[in-house]
Amino acid sequence: MKYNGVTHDYQVAESSSGVFNLKIYELDENKKYSVVNERTFKVDLPLASPLKSGNFSSYDEQKVVLKVPLTLK
Repeated sequence: MKYNGVTHDYQVAESSSGVFNLKIYELDENKKYSVVNERTFKVDLPLASPLKSGNFSSYDEQKVVLKVPLTLK
């Protein structure tokens, strides 16, 4: 994906139950990726099934979209 004309990519990995690590990569002029931002965030919702890292998408420098149906109790 492109943001401000620069190619970015992201990776979301679960480090423990409900805690996810987000890494943002930027492709430089030599076509090498480097980590430009890294955040750990916790999803604290009563879910019927656990989240997986593949449920996150669409990083735009401000937010990550969660694509999964939620069942709240």
